[in-house]
Parts: sequence; structure tokens; C-alpha cells
Amino acid sequence: MQWQTATESNNKGFAIQRSIDGQNWQTIGFVNSQTANGNSAQPLNYQYTDNSPLNGINYYRLQQQDLDGNVGYSGVVSVNFGVLEALIRPNPATTQFTVTVGATGSYQLINIGGSIVLTGSLKAGDNMVSVINLADGVYVLRVVTGNNVKTYKVLVRK
Repeated sequence: MQWQTATESNNKGFAIQRSIDGQNWQTIGFVNSQTANGNSAQPLNYQYTDNSPLNGINYYRLQQQDLDGNVGYSGVVSVNFGVLEALIRPNPATTQFTVTVGATGSYQLINIGGSIVLTGSLKAGDNMVSVINLADGVYVLRVVTGNNVKTYKVLVRK
């Protein structure tokens, strides 16, 4: 998140709040005012990173806190993080398995020897991966969506 204040008067700082439903809010961080006394006639820039977003849509708002205890709220913004973890089912797989992801991406299926045996693209939602021509065994599924790279163990058993 990035925001700017035009001026500040009696500002203690900003509580960053997150909600999964837009109704119930949790404070996930606090950014102190950049001024020593809470007052500024100059624009000031602030930022905060949510390092643990929830799957799906996350709603965010700022709770601006004054030194005297008064509070005010920003407007609400939403960010859709999709499914940050892929769902693999069934596992073990016999002829195929489904990879469910929240964003477009790609995958590699790697055998125990480290060789890539399958590759493909992923769309948001359910993606079928056929393993009918693969030998029984343990494989590593490498899923890449955006900047996220996750690996999963997949068992093929016929």
C-alpha cells in the first residue's frame, strides 16, 4: 500500500486494517507519522506491505489515529490475491489430476531423477494434467503464478 498526506495535524500514525468480507476488520500493522510532533504543512509519503495476504479478495483501509485518541478512516480498497496455494487432487493420481490455482501461470512435473517430464500453462481455476503415460512414482509439481513459485509432491499410482 502507498498513500500520501497533503498536510498533517496532531497525527500519531496509521493502523493498517484488513478484512476478508469488508465488514470485520483486523489491524495488521501500524505506520508512525513521519513528523516528531504530528504536524506537517508538507505532503508526506507512506507505504506498508502485507506480507501474509489471505487467499481471495482482501479489503484494506487505513485508520488514521490522532495523538489525542481521535480516529478517522480512509476509503476501502480491494486486492484479489487468488489462491496463493495450489490445490492438487486427487493425490495419488491414477490417470490425471487437477491443479486449481487463482491466477494464470505454468507448471513443470519433475521425476525423482530431476528430469522435467511434463510442462504446461495454467489458467485461473481448474486445470487437468494427464499422467496416463507416466510410470508409477513420486513426482515434484512446480507451480508458478505471478511471482509465486510453489512445489508439491504428487504420487502417481496405477
